[in-house]
Amino acid sequence: MKEYLPIIVSIISGLFAIVVIIFTWIFKKSTDKQLRALSQFDELKNLYIKTYEMFEELIKVTKNHKESDLNSQFSKLTAEINMLAPIEIIEKYKLVADLYEEWANFYPKAYPPSKNGYKIIYSKSIDPTLKYKELEKNSYEIFYKEYKDLCELIRSQIKIK
Repeated sequence: MKEYLPIIVSIISGLFAIVVIIFTWIFKKSTDKQLRALSQFDELKNLYIKTYEMFEELIKVTKNHKESDLNSQFSKLTAEINMLAPIEIIEKYKLVADLYEEWANFYPKAYPPSKNGYKIIYSKSIDPTLKYKELEKNSYEIFYKEYKDLCELIRSQIKIK
């Protein structure tokens, strides 16, 4: 029996080492999966924040009659939204982007930029911008409501995960 004792100890040590390796592998696998999920969540959250920032910047640029290079940034953002976001957010994003375009077309017609620092004031009876002001107002209200709905949808997506 004494001659078998070193063999038994070696076998038990080997089995223990194998069990430790298996548990370590399982733990590492689950940790990697959690880290990947957390990374994907952070990526999506950053995308949503960037979406909010871009729309706020677009509204500001449009209202201030400023030129900007937001089109190329928006093209990239749209591609990212299409690749990473859920379908309901993609559809709402596209709707909001279309409504923004509609409003942005009416805004300079309803509120033309000042010329050489002077703003032209018209009499109500001859104001050529009057017909666009109502269209701009309605268009902005619809756009902004859908934009706020998109923000709420994004918030709910972030809270779920």
